[in-house]
Amino acid sequence: SVAPVWFIDAISNPQVDRKLSAVSSKSFNSTILSELLSGNKNGEKRHIYYVVAPGHRSTSGLTSARRTLLGGIKNYIFKLFGGRMIRMGFSIGPFDKLNAKAESIISGNYYYYGLRDHKSMALAKSLNFSDPQYFPDLAWCYKPYPEDPATARVDKNYVVLSFRSNEYGTAHNEDYLAPIVNKIKALLKTVSTQKIVLAYQVQYDREAAVYIQQQIGNEYETELVDHKLLLPEAEALYRNAKLVISNRLHVLMLAFQCDTLAIPLINLEDNKKIVGIYADNGMGNIILDSDQDIALLETSLNNIVAAEEKHIQLFKDAAKRNTDLMREKLDGIFNS
Repeated sequence: SVAPVWFIDAISNPQVDRKLSAVSSKSFNSTILSELLSGNKNGEKRHIYYVVAPGHRSTSGLTSARRTLLGGIKNYIFKLFGGRMIRMGFSIGPFDKLNAKAESIISGNYYYYGLRDHKSMALAKSLNFSDPQYFPDLAWCYKPYPEDPATARVDKNYVVLSFRSNEYGTAHNEDYLAPIVNKIKALLKTVSTQKIVLAYQVQYDREAAVYIQQQIGNEYETELVDHKLLLPEAEALYRNAKLVISNRLHVLMLAFQCDTLAIPLINLEDNKKIVGIYADNGMGNIILDSDQDIALLETSLNNIVAAEEKHIQLFKDAAKRNTDLMREKLDGIFNS
């Protein structure tokens, strides 16, 4: 696997999960093919599932379309031999025409194709994807680690800022971030806090955190947590915050799971997955549109903060509802 060790460790349960290297000396593809060809064991019918990591899928250009179709051939062979390929809790779009066609073609290889918001569902249906289903973002069912004195913070009531500096990809784009930072500077004046903490859960966001600190450092006490946060430390940081402002979905969802108000400050066109998930769950009025006039943003922020308990309860209700729905859907996928 090309996934980093820390990622594998973070999502694994050592009591039930095993790495490929512990059960086979072959490559992933060879191991799966061998298992498929071996058929049923001990007279029991069995199925091989290949679960693709969730996230967001958006592609353009000839190279991407070619890569998609080549991957689709491999997945078709997997399906042909009886494998069941699953992707769930993710979102899609935009695609150019070529990639939209490629994605539509390969969607038929999936045993289950579960999209996490209704905007993605509408796009998939308009592009004739094969049987797209609604499946909530897996973050809804996440349970934070127990509080740990080793990672707990003693300070409280700071504001956490965590931003990406691009629409897509990994390259830092100061021109993209600068207008957002101007809105951040104005909005912070309406929040009763003395300290701003800059943090990131994705290494590519480090430059954005450094840039924001440089822009606001003369007006506020700032702290830069200058390393990629893993879950326990991120939770400890968000748990004691007055609020979290971000354009990263994983940051917003985790902060809410820690009972902290998490406000998206986003370009609506560039962050459709956040818009879709918040809107689907009755939380659309918490979103701050970075293209709006600052006076409107200040009013919106004040109203959101004033109704903090209401918004946190809305998230809790949505988390329970989505968790119950996921359990029901997973039972149908794996026990059918």
